[in-house]
Amino acid sequence: MIAAALAAPWLAQRGEEGHPPPFEEFSPPAPAQPPAPPPPSSPLAPAAQAPRRAPPPAAPPAQGLVLVMDDVGYGLAATKAVLALPGPIAIAVLPGAPHARLAARRAHAKGWPVLLHLPMEPRTPRYRARMDEHFLRLDMDEPELGDTLALDLAWVPEAIGANNHMGSAFTEDEAGMRVVLAALKRRGLFFLDSLTTPRSVAARVGAEIGETVLVRDLFLDHDPHPEALARAWRQALACAAQHPCIVIAHPHPETLRFLRAHLPTVRSRLVALDRLVPAPGG
Repeated sequence: MIAAALAAPWLAQRGEEGHPPPFEEFSPPAPAQPPAPPPPSSPLAPAAQAPRRAPPPAAPPAQGLVLVMDDVGYGLAATKAVLALPGPIAIAVLPGAPHARLAARRAHAKGWPVLLHLPMEPRTPRYRARMDEHFLRLDMDEPELGDTLALDLAWVPEAIGANNHMGSAFTEDEAGMRVVLAALKRRGLFFLDSLTTPRSVAARVGAEIGETVLVRDLFLDHDPHPEALARAWRQALACAAQHPCIVIAHPHPETLRFLRAHLPTVRSRLVALDRLVPAPGG
């Protein structure tokens, strides 16, 4: 469950039209209201960021649909719509988003896995221009990376792991990923590679340092048109029949409509993301 090889048969299908989709990142619009103030707790205290979760079962499931909703915490209506879907769904919350705290608290109260949606430097220039203080950058040294990670985690103290927001440049950088994965490991947090680049080193570096790294299998809504969503959904269900299939979606209106219609029919096949994480010491 923690090796990139798990996802390999399905990663090959992302280029079914003859080329891989441009895995550059889904980036939400700037909020219409000022960001919420940072949480009052000290962001630099690693102990405050420790996950509070029971160890998962020793044997992970052999099949199932593992849905992760990225970019949660911007629009209030979209945030509430995500939380109203049938679950369990892993909620990846953006630090600094206007409704980040509401999303994390409510998802945690529902028993859903909560992730820090960790901003990382992208390769595409138009996305690089939108980087803010929450992004991990290639020009940061180890203390700067650690401080930025701690500040971001302070927005989502419920997080049991992190996955990359953007990051097509950063996740290819071995030195930077080694620092970040080691810092997550010290806090007892796992990493989910959103795989915004096929050249990500996250899984390999994680294996080298003993950090749990999961790898997504499919993006559901790289193309949010109904026909494309239906095609990706069929791929996801076929994938889920073979192994626990990690599928990332986003709170686009089209995606939310699609999931409201289709999730109830597969609710028994939904698997919580943390079921794939080995128990400590396991």
